[in-house]
Order: sequence, then structure tokens, then C-alpha cells
Amino acid sequence: MQGLLGVTLSLLAACSLAAVVTAALRVPALLGYLAAGALLGPSVTGVIAPGEALDFLSELGVALLLFMVGLEFSLGHFWLTRKTVLVAGSLQMVVMAAPLTLMLMGLGQPAQSAALLGAAAAMSSTALVSRQLADQGELTTRHGRSAIAVLVFQDLASVPLLALLAIWARGESPKIEHVLLEVFGVLLLFAAAALASRRLLHGLLGWVARRGHEESFVLVSLCVVVAAAAAAHAVGVSAALGAFLAGMVLGESDFRHHMESHLRPFRDVLSGVFFVTIGLQLDAAQILSAPLAVLAVLAWLAVLVPVKILLNTLALRATLLSALDAWRTGIALGHGGEFALLLLGMVLQQHLIPATVVQPML
Repeated sequence: MQGLLGVTLSLLAACSLAAVVTAALRVPALLGYLAAGALLGPSVTGVIAPGEALDFLSELGVALLLFMVGLEFSLGHFWLTRKTVLVAGSLQMVVMAAPLTLMLMGLGQPAQSAALLGAAAAMSSTALVSRQLADQGELTTRHGRSAIAVLVFQDLASVPLLALLAIWARGESPKIEHVLLEVFGVLLLFAAAALASRRLLHGLLGWVARRGHEESFVLVSLCVVVAAAAAAHAVGVSAALGAFLAGMVLGESDFRHHMESHLRPFRDVLSGVFFVTIGLQLDAAQILSAPLAVLAVLAWLAVLVPVKILLNTLALRATLLSALDAWRTGIALGHGGEFALLLLGMVLQQHLIPATVVQPML
């Protein structure tokens, strides 16, 4: 079933079954979604194959999820915690990426590819962490806000990484001044747009909310999310980051809770679809056909994940976060992220790094 209706039916059935089973087992639904994706993917049953319809639904799910997180992380709070975002985020990226980059270079990888893989490994899943913290009611805790701060920095770091990847794919030699100029221009443009739209969005949604038309309010809210994601994508920024910033703009509004209650069902369904698509990325056949790849996966699980948790904790401890909060944040950030999947996927498409190196990381 590869039509839009067939893909949608398969996804909803997989999400429903995963939600029921994980609820009965009292384990996070995310695990069920990931397992369902792995089982339905091309490498196992082949019920669902990657396609544009699937990409659209998953991107919309991430945008909604990050928009809801942005509502909890308002512009005012972001300004108050800007030092945490910059210091904790940069420390975490450097402390995690640098050792892995050096290790990969020692194993024979070129410096360019080693640095890219190191940066990808340093990233964590904004969608996964946000959903887990929200489900546990920990978004507003100290370690929850610290985790979101680091994730915001990682999303911002995606801009120069994408610029470097595009230059590399063209076979050009990256010039730091060109990359910095492009990044600065994009961020400046987007910051100006966010500040300029603050009054407009507050006025529009406030006017709709006062009319008491629930259907209109839901539709306008969804339109805001999609428009923010599309605007971000148009200027070369992650669509999820655009939705997050739109949520931050509206996070101090009087109708924030009203919006949360109406959009939560959409978020839950579509973010579940996103996590199923993450499971689809695993090519089990290719990994199992190469013994070294199997060893690489086992090494990642047994060594690199605990090391990542430890390095994350040390980096966050250096920001004067308490030992317990630093440890909790380190654990929350101890896995890979969807942007890392995007980076690695683009690397595979452009044939910049051999698939035997990239697939174990996926």
C-alpha cells in the first residue's frame, strides 16, 4: 500500500497498536512507535516505504510538537536564560563532538567527515526529549529547562552545519567568512520577523479567541504553526525551529493554555507518526550483513551512549548546574537526534561518506 490513503492507514494503525501495547506494559509510547517503524520499514516487512506523504506528516508532527514546547518556553524566559543557552549549548557540543572527531580521525576518516559525524553524534532529539519531558510533567523543572536550552542551541547550530554540508556537496572549499555571513543573515532576518510578528499574531489570535468560534481558533492556530515552519524552511532554517520560535512568540499571550488544549490531540497523533518514521530509517539487513557494522552498533550502544551521557553531565556541571540536575539533563540528552538523522541522510544521498560508516550511526 503506497498510496496516500494506504500510508496514512498503516501509520495510524501502527501508532494505535503501539500506544495500546506500551500503555499495557507501562513503558513510554515512544519505544512502541520506534519499534513499529522498524517492523514496518523496508528492511523488515516493507509495509511502508519512505515517501513525500510520509515526510510531510512527520514534519508536521515535529512542527506541532516544537510549537507546543515553544509555548512553554516564552521569549521572556529565553532572554533571561540566554547565557544558559549559549554557554551550556556550546559546551555540550564541543565536549561531545571534539573527542569523537579525534577518534574517527584516528581510525582513518578524513577531518571533514569526522567533524561532521562528531557534530551529528553530539546532537539529541528535540522532539524525543520534549515529548518525554512533557509526558513526565518536567518541562518547567530546572533540568527540563536546561535540556531545552541545549536543544535550542543545537537547532541553531544546524544552520552552519547545513551551510557547510551544502558547500562540501558542491565540491568547494568552505570559507568561514562566507558561512558566518550566511548564518548571521538568516538568524537576523528570522529574529526580525519573529519580533515584528509578535503584535500581529497576538492581535489575530486574540481577536479570533474573543469571538468564541472554537473551530476558527483551531484552524488559525494550525495555520500559524505551518506558516512559521514554512517561513523558516524558506530562509534555510529548520522548519521545527521556526515552529518553536512561533510558540515562543505566543508563549506570553493570554490564550496560551487555550491553544495548548486545542492543539494537543493533533500533536500527539502527528508526533507519533514522526517517531514511526524514525524507526523506518533503520536498514537492519545492511547492518546484519556486515559483521563490522554489527560491532559498530554494539559499540555505540555499550560505549558511546554512556560516554555521551557522562560528557553531557560534565559540560552541564560546568555551567554551575547542580550535580543531580546535570545528571538528569545528561541522561535526557544521551541519545541521537532527528537532525542528526537528517544530516546523515543528506550525507548518504550526496555519497559524501561511505554507507558502511553512516548506517551504524543511523
